[in-house]
Amino acid sequence: MESINELELRELLLGNLPQLELLSKVMRRTQDATLTWEERRPYWHFFYNSGYLPRLFEVMQKSLENKQRVPYDLLIESCARANIKPGRAVLASLHKGLKRGDAFTDILAAKGWDKWDQSLSTLRNEQLELKVIEQKKYKEQMVEKFHFLQSQRMLDQAGKLLRRLLELYPTDGKIQNFKSEFDEAWARSVLSNHLNSLQFEANVHDRTRTAPSGLDQEMLKCFLREGEQLAIENRGFAYDLAIAFWFLEDYARALEILAWSEPSSASDWMKAEVLFAARRFIETLEHLNQLELKGAADPETTFAVSYLRAQCLFELGQKASALEIMQSIVRVRAKYRSAHAFILDWTDGGGWD
Repeated sequence: MESINELELRELLLGNLPQLELLSKVMRRTQDATLTWEERRPYWHFFYNSGYLPRLFEVMQKSLENKQRVPYDLLIESCARANIKPGRAVLASLHKGLKRGDAFTDILAAKGWDKWDQSLSTLRNEQLELKVIEQKKYKEQMVEKFHFLQSQRMLDQAGKLLRRLLELYPTDGKIQNFKSEFDEAWARSVLSNHLNSLQFEANVHDRTRTAPSGLDQEMLKCFLREGEQLAIENRGFAYDLAIAFWFLEDYARALEILAWSEPSSASDWMKAEVLFAARRFIETLEHLNQLELKGAADPETTFAVSYLRAQCLFELGQKASALEIMQSIVRVRAKYRSAHAFILDWTDGGGWD
């Protein structure tokens, strides 16, 4: 998933700013002492990946003069790309900078100076071994914390931790099993805590709708049968017909005909919207989990899943969790007006905590 700073950088690039103004803004961010090093990294990489090497060296020189950290990996690779051979003094300064700044991870992928200094390869192997040990320990600690939170019935926190585990270790079979067990436990908890309120809301919701007449029911059944026959030959028609049933508020038939449509992102999201409209919130959440895994590389999917997940949680009575998700959305997307509207509605106009 992209970091907030990567998203901000993308917004700058999409802003069609004049070149000098864009470069000036990015330069200031590389020098912003209020940001951590990892938060500043994307701005450094912008210069390198965009081919602004003279500007990159200019910013590096300024940082070194101010005794600030620089991205040693970009320094190494930029010089290697330009066929610049480092002198002994430069290599000595590199080792000193790596040590003082605890920046040894910078050389993990930067191999451009290995032919001039074999000790860099040795340092890299040592760092890789340390990383393997750290990652194994980190994973064990996360799994242990997940089991503790689940045993204490702190399911919201356990769910967040489990999603992170799935992002980091998507092929780990044990963690996939954790997800199946957790989803079942979470569903049971939500149902037991909110069954009465859900039943009451469902009854109120049903009473506000006018039930179709017998003739209308027969017409809808015929509509569905004919649609299914047509969908066998033209699966694209199933999606259009599902929209029609959705507008008619016949969500059960919308889901039936949607099952005939071609697998696509559009049909996946249509299913999520129909399940939500049908007030089948737990099924919606499970479907959103699948969409989140499918679109893990797309930040827009993350926003969309979070937006609908928050609404489901609010309807299920998990108001604090729902509000937290909506607030995290508007922190990154300040112009997300509908999210602001939900926050105001859920806090009776109070806005942020």
